[in-house]
Amino acid sequence: LSDMNQWDLAPWRLIEFISPGFFWVPEDWTAVAPVFVALGNPIWFNIPMTESVFIGAATIMLALAGLRKDRTAYLLGISALIVLWVAMGRYLGARTIQNMLPIVKGFRYGEKFLPTFLVCIAVLAAFGADRLAADRRVALRAAISATVFALLMLVVWAVLGSAWSLPLFQGVEQGQAIRTHLIRGIPHAIIAGFALSGCLVMAIRDMRVPALIGMVMVVWCSALAAVPYALRPGHPDARVAVPPPSLTASPPGPRVMTVQSPRDHVPRPGWDRIDQFVFDLSAGLVPNTNAWHKIDSFGVDSGFYPLRWYKLNQISREDIAFVARRYGVSHLLFPAPETERGKEIVARVTKGGTRLGTDQRNGMEIWEVPHRPWAVFPSNVLTVRDADSALEAVMQNVDAGWDTAFIESSEHLPSASGSVVSVQRDLERIVVVAEAASDATLVVNDAYWPGWQASIDGQKIPIYPADALVRAVRWPAGRHTLIMKYDPPEVKFGMWISLAGLVALCSICVAIRFRGRSGAEP
Repeated sequence: LSDMNQWDLAPWRLIEFISPGFFWVPEDWTAVAPVFVALGNPIWFNIPMTESVFIGAATIMLALAGLRKDRTAYLLGISALIVLWVAMGRYLGARTIQNMLPIVKGFRYGEKFLPTFLVCIAVLAAFGADRLAADRRVALRAAISATVFALLMLVVWAVLGSAWSLPLFQGVEQGQAIRTHLIRGIPHAIIAGFALSGCLVMAIRDMRVPALIGMVMVVWCSALAAVPYALRPGHPDARVAVPPPSLTASPPGPRVMTVQSPRDHVPRPGWDRIDQFVFDLSAGLVPNTNAWHKIDSFGVDSGFYPLRWYKLNQISREDIAFVARRYGVSHLLFPAPETERGKEIVARVTKGGTRLGTDQRNGMEIWEVPHRPWAVFPSNVLTVRDADSALEAVMQNVDAGWDTAFIESSEHLPSASGSVVSVQRDLERIVVVAEAASDATLVVNDAYWPGWQASIDGQKIPIYPADALVRAVRWPAGRHTLIMKYDPPEVKFGMWISLAGLVALCSICVAIRFRGRSGAEP
């Protein structure tokens, strides 16, 4: 629950709609964002999920003008308010309603609802621009409002920048940071207000097209000016061209576990701290960064942890690093230990392994460790009732090696020796050629997940969860070819629903078109 409530949109952050960088500025890096900590009521993390929620004063003013256009605009306005309320989650009670709904209750981080809110605001802003360009009286009122707003923001900015404002922030948590961020962000609102007012003057003078072009440019330039608060392309050598450490293993290749993330380093010349941070993670093959290099990682970087993985992680990091061998982890990466306790942990998790060296780029030690092959016939097979029983068995046998596989099945599964001839692995398809002297069980150290389908020599067979995380199949005596494909029915079902929605949308558009023509006939 605390994780779910971590990044709901705090009411104080609404200021950032017109003043970029209020909750987070690039200088905060990835350590601690002081204003977010002071006003965002964080539960766990110290930085906001979304670096910027800036919309722009001009865009908001245009959206307000668009509300008076027609019933569609009113509907969009109501929708925007509802979505904004939902984005605030725990702050205004929306989380209570969400928890009653079957699908929405699983959504996390209220700020993720903001894109829907922004779509409503963008459409309303387009309506507002059309309305202001077409109606001189409305444009005059809007120009006066934009000018007054800009002048008020100018006064606020001047006061904040003077010594008079200092007593206002005394005793306020992170008061100086709040003041500094506002001084830095409010000029965006001032300039946008005056610029929009200038565009509306053209509308008042019946210069409709130049006024529309001007309003578009004001909105676009406002967004562009706030880009540094949200988008940081960084140095290409730090973000894109990061070669992985040189690792080798038998097919289908190495599988790594980053036991601990790299330590912070002083940025290289021309890099900022985030560049260096991202480079160190990528070079260390931290989960997600490994995908670019098509190297397996024994880890999860997601807001939606698979339940089996989550339960396994209840044991210590030390035990996980050792039990990872059961799941085919061939290499361990971690910073060089600096304490005696750290050295003891390293000695245990690397027992029987070979130190390949230290990656000088990020200070990560690289070890090759003994491990269960990617596809193997275990010498002993024990059946268990469910995932919890399998996890319990794995945890109780952390130091016992991997010769025994714990299979979730109500029937007995055979065990026998055998050999794997070849392994071919693609994104959603696996081919294993193997042979066994008698009926056996083959364990494939690839993630168990509903949607995988298996066949041996063209005959469909069931897949059993093995060791809670991976897959196993019953293997008949002799030499055979196993093919596993990832083909979840939910994907096809979703495609059919999408197709039906597209057909319905096209039908509605055609119906509206013909209705409009018939209504125009005398």
